[in-house]
Amino acid sequence: YLPHGVDTGFFTPAAERPTEHKLMMLANNGVAGDSTYDRKGFRYGIEAAKALDLPITVVGTDNILAFFDAHKDLLEYPKLTLVANNPDDQTVKQLYQDHTIFLHPSMLEAGHPNLTLLEAASCCLPIVGTYKGSKIIRGMYVLEELSTLAVIKGISYTINHYDFLIETMMEKIGRAHV
Repeated sequence: YLPHGVDTGFFTPAAERPTEHKLMMLANNGVAGDSTYDRKGFRYGIEAAKALDLPITVVGTDNILAFFDAHKDLLEYPKLTLVANNPDDQTVKQLYQDHTIFLHPSMLEAGHPNLTLLEAASCCLPIVGTYKGSKIIRGMYVLEELSTLAVIKGISYTINHYDFLIETMMEKIGRAHV
C-alpha cells in the first residue's frame, strides 16, 4: 500500500458551475485481464442517468472501448459521451469542472479513497459511490448497496441537497462558495 494524494492547487473548483446537472465517471474498467467485467459500475451509472434523463460522460483509456464493445446496449443511450483517449490532467480537470456529480459505484475498493475520488472532491464535485475507508469525504453520498436503484437514489439525494454539499466541500478546502 502506497498512500497517494492529489494536487489541490491544480484540481480546483470551477469558476462557474454548470447550470444543468451532468454526470461523470472516470475509471479503467475490467479486472484480471477481462476488460468486459464491470468492476467500476459503468452499467449502474448509465442506467441511472437514463432513468433520470441526465447526460453522462464516461472517461478512461481506450481499454473502456472493449467494455462497451461487449455491452453495446449501453451505447444506445443518446446522452452518453465516451472519452476513451486517456486524457491528460488538464483535460481531466476540465471534465471535473464541466460536470456536477461524479459517480463511482465500484465493486472493488481497497479501503482508501482512490485518486479519482480525491480529484473530484478537490474540484468540489459531489460524489455518489462506494467507499469503505475510515476517512470522511465531504460531499459524498456513500452507496449502501450496488444497484441501479441505489445510484438513482444517490443522484437524487445529491441533486436535492446540491447547494449544501457544495458549501460543505468548499468549507473543507477553505474556499468561498462559487
